[in-house]
Amino acid sequence: MAAVSEFDHETPAMETIAQVLEFIGQRAQAVPAGHWIVVEQVFITRLREQRFPTRVELEAAAPGHPVCFSTGSDIMLNTLALRESGIDRGFVVAGAGVVERDANWEPTGLLRGLGRYVHIPPAARIPDDYSCLKPPLRSNSSVRSCTSDQSATRPLFSLRDLATVATETTPSCSPQELRT
Repeated sequence: MAAVSEFDHETPAMETIAQVLEFIGQRAQAVPAGHWIVVEQVFITRLREQRFPTRVELEAAAPGHPVCFSTGSDIMLNTLALRESGIDRGFVVAGAGVVERDANWEPTGLLRGLGRYVHIPPAARIPDDYSCLKPPLRSNSSVRSCTSDQSATRPLFSLRDLATVATETTPSCSPQELRT
């Protein structure tokens, strides 16, 4: 597992937009309607077409699901994801970042530097019981790598939750170590 976004599935290597859309379609089959589908760390510079999937392509691949295709600071959303994030024709950016718009001033779905406005529920990234953290903590216990990211602006879980999972998983990582 390479990232928390892969807690219940792995993201395969993808070389084309068609593969990206196929993967999104598979996720749409696997999760209930209305649940977010998030694809992260698939960079357009590595795709043959060298572009983002379009909003229309995302909608066709996963009807009934908000979809977020994120390459870091740039994000492509489908219409449902835009709606759930409150981004529409009248949306005004406060501070840095750009909403790409079409000739009618409607958002195309492409957001540049505006991830702070995308309202992906934490449950779309990590399960409530944090069970996805047990295998990495178990494998990391041999090197005693217990860290927390103090720079995160919206933590997905508390240090208390992480400490609970860590102590259930491995005796070599104590809650006191997690606080330092």
